[in-house]
Amino acid sequence: PLYFVMEYVTGDSLATLVQRLKSLTIEQSAQLTFDICNTFTKAIAQSVQHRDLKPENVIIRSLDPPDAVIVDYGLSFNHTADEDVTRATETLDNRFLSLPERRVPGGDRRDARSDLVGICAILFFCLMGEAPVDLVDAKGLPPHRRPGRAIREKFRGDLRVSQLEAFFDRGF
Repeated sequence: PLYFVMEYVTGDSLATLVQRLKSLTIEQSAQLTFDICNTFTKAIAQSVQHRDLKPENVIIRSLDPPDAVIVDYGLSFNHTADEDVTRATETLDNRFLSLPERRVPGGDRRDARSDLVGICAILFFCLMGEAPVDLVDAKGLPPHRRPGRAIREKFRGDLRVSQLEAFFDRGF
């Protein structure tokens, strides 16, 4: 069976840090997200998917310089392994981000895009201080365009709002 041994990592989880600060700046959020992307680049090179990326599974050693450590690979999947440890009916959903491919019968629980959406959700969480949860709400709106929690409302007047919205339009 696959197992993972980790070093003890000091620092707060991203969930604890954002709860304490309410949210991070655009710069801090982007830098942490880039650091997480660097880690995922290494995982992708080893054919590993995390499949449970959420603020509780990211430890922040430092904001300046940004140093994020991804932990809890308990639901990870390695495309090069022969073992089939995920049953077709197994749900991999969590309260942070609910993805259809993880909860519906026949969904592709090994879709590599799920981790990319998770990274997008982490950036949203850093900026807004709350989980995106569902990709669309009852009105068909993605997390970043919902009244009361829209990127445009929070960062009114910032010239980067359109770029952030375009990023989230694509990412979610």
